[in-house]
Amino acid sequence: MGRTIIDLIDALSAFADKLDKWKRKAQAENFSMFESLATATGDEVNADIASEVIQHLGGQREEVVLYFLEIIETNLDLTKNHFVVPLENVADCIKDELINIRN
Repeated sequence: MGRTIIDLIDALSAFADKLDKWKRKAQAENFSMFESLATATGDEVNADIASEVIQHLGGQREEVVLYFLEIIETNLDLTKNHFVVPLENVADCIKDELINIRN
């Protein structure tokens, strides 16, 4: 598999962002991201169906964030790219090591 916890966190964050994007598109009456819905309804999506889709997407986003809040909000800047993290954002106990790595 070769997947790391960082990959998991990135995937969860991306999924939450994708749900936001889909909701915004649905609010703009663009349902192209749902191929089956587009095929079943053609170009016209019933207002009731549209409302249900928008509500469902918002609910899904809330559930993902609620369930994985600590994971999604994890700051991985130090792990992903320790060369760009400001020293004031790093715990004192590792500042010396970070300075040595950077030099």
